[in-house]
Order: sequence, then C-alpha cells, then structure tokens
Amino acid sequence: MERQRNHLQFVKTDKTLLPIEEEFLLSVKNKIESQTGEKILKWEKYYTHPIYDCFLINVNNRPLLTKVNLSPDLPNFWKELWDNKFEFHPNIICHSDELDEFQFICFEVPKGIFFSDISNYPLNKKLDIQRHFVSTIDSMHKIKLLNTDNTLSTFDSMLPRESMSVFKTYPVVSLFASAKILFKKIYKPNIDHCGLCHFDLALENIIYTGTDIKLINFEYAANANIYLDIWLAKETLNCSDLVFDNITELMSKDTKKVLYEYKDTAELFNFGYFNSKILAEYMTFGLRNPVKLKYWINKSEICYLKIQDKLFVDKSIDKLIRDFYYLWH
Repeated sequence: MERQRNHLQFVKTDKTLLPIEEEFLLSVKNKIESQTGEKILKWEKYYTHPIYDCFLINVNNRPLLTKVNLSPDLPNFWKELWDNKFEFHPNIICHSDELDEFQFICFEVPKGIFFSDISNYPLNKKLDIQRHFVSTIDSMHKIKLLNTDNTLSTFDSMLPRESMSVFKTYPVVSLFASAKILFKKIYKPNIDHCGLCHFDLALENIIYTGTDIKLINFEYAANANIYLDIWLAKETLNCSDLVFDNITELMSKDTKKVLYEYKDTAELFNFGYFNSKILAEYMTFGLRNPVKLKYWINKSEICYLKIQDKLFVDKSIDKLIRDFYYLWH
C-alpha cells in the first residue's frame, strides 16, 4: 500500500488528502495518541518529499512534525535518530515500531527560524551564527556509529540507474558513470576521517533557535568522510570563499589542514549530489517548481566547470551539457 501511495502522491498538487493518505494517517494518528496520551487537535500536510510526507500536527497546543515513510525499500536513518537522541536533533516524542505497517517519526518543532527564512547566505559573519554552526557540526562529526567508511556507497546512492530514463532532458546524467569511476579512483577510504555526516545540509534543514542549532532531515546521513560533508555544506549554504575562510578559522588546526586535502575530491562529490537533486526534483515533481530546479541546475553547472577536465567529456556530450545549462540561465 505504501508503494501504491508513492506512485499516487503527486496526483494532487494542493493539500487535499488522497483516500490512501487518510488511511495511513489514521493508523499513525492512533499510534501517536496512544504513545503520548494526548489528543491530536489539528493535522495538515506540511510538505511532500520523494521518500516521505511530512505533516504538521497540534498536540495539546504543541506543534509537532510527523514524517511518514513512502519508500519502504530505502533506508531513512530514523531508527538511529530515536535510538541515540542526538542533542542537535529536535526532541522525538513518538515513533513507529519495526513491525508497524506504516513507518513514521514524530518530533517537536523547536522554537526558532529556518536558515531558509533567515537568508540565502545564513553563514555571513554579520548574522553571528557561524560559531553555533561550527559547534553543532563538530559535535555531529565526532559521533561514530560504525567502524566503516561508507563514503563510496553514499556516492553510489546519489547516482541511481533509473536516472538514465531522463537522459534526453538532463544530459548531465551521461556523466554519472564516469563520475563514479573517477571518484572510486581518487577517494581512499579512511575510518579516521569518518563520523556521522548529514550530507543534506540545505537551508531548509537547519533551524536556528537563537542559542543553538537543530538539524533535521537525516534521510541521507551516513558514517562517512566528515570533510566532504563540510565542503558540501559550503555549497548548499552558499558560502563565499571569504565566508568559508572565516568558518574554517573556528575549526581546529588539524581539521583545517585535512579539510583542504579533500577539496578536489569534494568537487566531484558535490557534482554527484547536485545532479541527484536535479533528478529527484524532476522525476518526482516534473516542472512544477522551476525555481528549485534552476537552483540545483546552477549549482551543478558551477561544479561541472571545475571538474570537466578531469572527466574527459566527449565533445558532443559537452555541447549538450553546456546547451542544457544555457537554457536554464
């Protein structure tokens, strides 16, 4: 039934619930009320994501976010969140059990403001958030949930095979195979450089409370290379080189030294990430949100210009890709 819902989730573009949505929401609602002992007063769709739906609910005048899994075949990191109760994640008040038909996680909405509502450049020194951000990321990266480096498998997951179905519309897909091969050649697994990585530190996934920072949406998290996570955050949070230099000054000397050793590798990693964002957006929503598509495409172009010589792109493919970027300017 969840797979059916995943297929039908974009039949409607407004907040009207499909019958199948109402069914799994009733199941989740009953579970939350049973675990909290409180009555849900209000329930509305907050946003839709390719692998989950997110609902804003009101329990005893407390705003809570509930995420319901739409893709049961994909890992989502929710169990790690509720098992470990990380300080940098909002307080989880309820969650599904492994045997429940519908998997969900429900957490408090912290009092604060999303980075996306503060600025497109939230780490600018004038906003005085840099130190809070570095402290939060450092505490996350110090956590080792596994004794393995899962960076390569994370990179592989960014480049799905089904993306080839949109090659004619998005020619950047043609570079995925080359990017995989090159990344595997240049990246050397190193467990000493690994920790808990978010790998999706976009503006809408970070909340500033005024005294600290809370991170949400850990679906793509992994025990992997923390320096690649930092370089990716530089791009997703729109940090200029000057701003990034300010941020690295708040890091330890050892961290800063190793960080720059991964700069070239990070450019390739980021290229895979941004192209994955393009494809996820298009294959899920089509052209309904051209502003967001353009944002990810512009990010992809910046990466492409940095690594094109490393990929040895065929001239005809290169022209297709450049024409594609040009059309979205």
